[in-house]
Amino acid sequence: MILSSSLLKRILHRLQHRGIRTKIISSQLIKLERKNDALEVLLERGGDTKALTIPLVWLRDHCRHPANYNEATHQMDGWPAI
Repeated sequence: MILSSSLLKRILHRLQHRGIRTKIISSQLIKLERKNDALEVLLERGGDTKALTIPLVWLRDHCRHPANYNEATHQMDGWPAI
């Protein structure tokens, strides 16, 4: 599974507004790895490397790909394959 940089930015933005009180000044994607039912993203901030684990169900439920999301109704048109 490959995440675009815009999707990764949206994920980080949503996580920051859901109670994570850290401010990301800059980040660099090091590695993506699929682990069973989650996607692990390693981010480098300053000199620290942090692992961000994102459940695939969360990605599915928050997908805004034009093939699966209806902008007019803000609803899913179908379930994307995971």
